[in-house]
Amino acid sequence: MRILLDDVNRLQKNRIIKRDAIIEVQAHFFEHMEQLYTWPLDTFTFAQAAKAQDYWTHHIREAERCAYRAETIDPDHYGDLRYDVMCEIVILESRRIKEFMTAFHHYREMIYADAVHMENESYCDNIFLSYLDDIQSNVIRKIIPAWITETRRPPLTWYGFLHKHDERLLAPEYYDYN
Repeated sequence: MRILLDDVNRLQKNRIIKRDAIIEVQAHFFEHMEQLYTWPLDTFTFAQAAKAQDYWTHHIREAERCAYRAETIDPDHYGDLRYDVMCEIVILESRRIKEFMTAFHHYREMIYADAVHMENESYCDNIFLSYLDDIQSNVIRKIIPAWITETRRPPLTWYGFLHKHDERLLAPEYYDYN
């Protein structure tokens, strides 16, 4: 009986250790996700795009590492934010960052073409912001989606067959802001 109780206690301790490790990894994951929704530079119009790209790339890589670390801790973790969901979020956020940088370069060239107002940086910043969509301008304003601030599983939909390009879809609430 004592051997059986010792085994049960050991298994319970191991489960608690795994759970705590996964919670810690998920906390790091959410910290890195939060950084993906902040503009890391002081200026916007005259910003060095490579610095912002490096900043976001660093955090997306760290978030990806968190996902793989969660898999190595417990590949059968059944919680709300499993490692495969974390990996999917990394893919989706990588696409969002790529689209943001494409828009950034495009609109920046448009503003540089109109060199009349280049001395007035705040005017250029406002023009720049007017071109960006809501999600992109929220990144500039450091407005973080609710699913990140509340550290919960994002509302993803998994019906890729509904999409014409065979990709997974984000639920409309994915970018809900506080």
